[in-house]
Amino acid sequence: MTLSSRVRNAHPRRWPLAPWRRAVAGAILVAHPGAAAAASDTYHLSLAEAEAIALGDEPTLDRLRAEAERLDALAIAEAELPDPKLSIGLMNLPVDEFRWSREPMAQVKAGLSQAFPPGSTLTLRGQRMSSLADAERADREATALRLRRDVRLAWLEVHYGTQAEAVVAEAAHVFKSLIGFTESAFSTGRGNQQDLIQAELELGFIRDRATEIAAALEAARADLGRWVGPAAAARPLPPELPDLSVPLPEAEVVALLSTHPLVSVEDRRISAHQTGIDIAEEQYKPAWSLDVSYGFRSGEDPLRGERPDLVSVMANLTLPLFPADRQDQRLAASKSVAAAAVFARDTVLRDLRRETEAAFAAWRRLREREALFEDELLGQSTANVEAALHAYQADVADFTTVIRAELSTLEARLSLARIKVDRLKAAARILYLQGGA
Repeated sequence: MTLSSRVRNAHPRRWPLAPWRRAVAGAILVAHPGAAAAASDTYHLSLAEAEAIALGDEPTLDRLRAEAERLDALAIAEAELPDPKLSIGLMNLPVDEFRWSREPMAQVKAGLSQAFPPGSTLTLRGQRMSSLADAERADREATALRLRRDVRLAWLEVHYGTQAEAVVAEAAHVFKSLIGFTESAFSTGRGNQQDLIQAELELGFIRDRATEIAAALEAARADLGRWVGPAAAARPLPPELPDLSVPLPEAEVVALLSTHPLVSVEDRRISAHQTGIDIAEEQYKPAWSLDVSYGFRSGEDPLRGERPDLVSVMANLTLPLFPADRQDQRLAASKSVAAAAVFARDTVLRDLRRETEAAFAAWRRLREREALFEDELLGQSTANVEAALHAYQADVADFTTVIRAELSTLEARLSLARIKVDRLKAAARILYLQGGA
């Protein structure tokens, strides 16, 4: 209810008033325009549109998707055998005449060798890359959730700034008109100079408050512009606040934290490091390689005629006989990395639980405060202004009482706007924590 409607509901027949007091009260009646009209819906930047713009333009999401695709490709490559090696050369060529047909051992040799890593190393390497790819996908999901949360927080802050500007602009309009009527009354000898000074002083404070709110709004729009671009951030917002409901109780949200994408990132990394331990253990097994070669010979053997070609087959094995300075150390290093990943996961989960407790505590208290302001304090401040106007017009209260009452209503309206936005901010944080949209 605006101040004008509050005064219109009063009963003027009970006011044995001085005429100039009725004129000043009338100034308050006509000067209270109500909330500023909202801009056309055509240009409103809704919260859903802001989220869509931010998610569509965020390069980090594209980077994480490309990184996951890279690791998927490496998972296939790492699970394959190394490329075989082809060797071609001349062997046992005599250097006196460089005629390989005269030397029985001279030959042109072509060979093919294939290495086989120890145990299941190849399969485990592919599994490790797949786990790292899954970690990148989980990181992308966590980034999208975090981005949606940040856009919501920035959008809500801009919404509060626009609402606060409208409330303060209305109060400034009231006091400007009030000063005008008070000056007229004082110039005719009917008013009080202190009333005029008091009204001008309060208008100055309201202007300062408007400047402060405008600066905060500019900062909020800049923050929103980081996600949606300056052009979209400059658009007006719809006057209605969005519905960010918190459907799950705190205990269920805490239970869901173990599946949060941030925790899933650490789980996939732990899996990759555990596979690294398995790879290190496989290094205690021998690796081996197979070499097959064919030697072409020319010339004739005096006893057997044409010299036969030669075939060679050889298997090579590594012998990990002294593992203390190599295999043991690599295994110890792999176990340390895996342990560090477990500690990192525990830290992430603990931080998420702490954020959940804080967000739910804020959400509950802000909901209580919102109900208190809507059910009691805002109505009481309205009634206080009406009572102050009655008392002032009845010449039983001074002008300062009216000003204080109106300023109390201004503060109540700003506080309620702040509380509503802060409650929705807490809800946005809870939705992020529970992993929902």
